[in-house]
Amino acid sequence: MVDYWLRTELKVSDEQKQQRRTPVRITVTDGRGDTVTNEYGPSKQGFNRHVWNLRHQAPERLTFEKPQEEEEENPFRQAGGPRVAPGTYTVAVTVGGRTETRTVAVLANRGGSNPSGGVGSLPSPSPASSASPVASPTAAPTYGATTASNDGLSVPVPQGWAVANKDSEAIVLTDPNSEGSVTAASGRSSPTQTAQDNKNTIDAYFKQNYPDARTCGGTTATNGTFNGVHGVSWSLCFTLTAGGHSVAAASSLFAGANTSGSVYYIVMVVTRQDNLKAYVATAKPVLQGIHWKL
Repeated sequence: MVDYWLRTELKVSDEQKQQRRTPVRITVTDGRGDTVTNEYGPSKQGFNRHVWNLRHQAPERLTFEKPQEEEEENPFRQAGGPRVAPGTYTVAVTVGGRTETRTVAVLANRGGSNPSGGVGSLPSPSPASSASPVASPTAAPTYGATTASNDGLSVPVPQGWAVANKDSEAIVLTDPNSEGSVTAASGRSSPTQTAQDNKNTIDAYFKQNYPDARTCGGTTATNGTFNGVHGVSWSLCFTLTAGGHSVAAASSLFAGANTSGSVYYIVMVVTRQDNLKAYVATAKPVLQGIHWKL
């Protein structure tokens, strides 16, 4: 998945609609620099998420007949070409002439050679108040017991865990078994927002991108503190769909704010629904070690 933040909505022109394009171009290249696929992502204000199904671009269909309207909207035409091989790929997001890149690793399935489509390979979104118009670049994943740090926080990285993504506000870690991810983020809020405002923003993002997103059964939102920060904790359940596969996913979340509302704090743990409780316990050393700087 490719997550990015847009300050304002970018309107799709009539010409772009006819070409099934948007103002946000997403290009994936392999280790040799060859283009794997050119795709176009949503261009709404705030959080946006585009799903790359880990396939090469489909061959263009040649026809002398104008497709029927319902055929143009047929999602099966967008299935793509063959699956990519495991390896390192560069994802470039271009908006208004500005391009940001991110290096990602496609891993083979345990016990198979096909690229993994599990939740562990899906990066979590950046916080809602990120100032970047598109996703910030990040280095290739790093491994080994260490500490990751940015302008807003520091977080321990246990042996075997990976710093999958990092920018000035958010850090995303993945576990050794690729069962899920932990995102911690903090930065300035403008305009100011309360913890409940931040929760509402996150809920709206999930509902927009995952229509079945809902509070996980048997759970309720609770007010409290997380490593010294006051905020709200809750859990959401939803379905992730990519590459023709669906995963029943869940996220344990915390949204906080300082007294004035000028700084936000977010923690997001994502894994399978049937694994959430166990995964939170596995991630406990990471979660307990988060240190807020702002």
